Amino acid sequence: MPITASKLRDNLYRILDEVIATGRPVKIRRKGVILTLQPPGPVSKLANLKKRPGLFVGDPDDIISHRLDERVARGVGRAGMSLVGHFTPPVAARPPLPR
Repeated sequence: MPITASKLRDNLYRILDEVIATGRPVKIRRKGVILTLQPPGPVSKLANLKKRPGLFVGDPDDIISHRLDERVARGVGRAGMSLVGHFTPPVAARPPLPR
């Protein structure tokens, strides 16, 4: 059953806290119109990302260097560490590895 705007005004903070605590919406009647006060649903963090078309031009597979592909295929990284299950992006300033 909707509450009146006057009742909302008298108990505003209690009603707001109740909506936050329970998650249940409250219906309010004002001039014959029923309004609903409810908490927002869960929002995806990815939905807030700004669209950036054309940021990366080319094939994403070109990011991975041929040398890194060879090391991953052999399963050996620097100092004999295993690369299986790990991905290290190539860095342009990285010195070449000894063979």
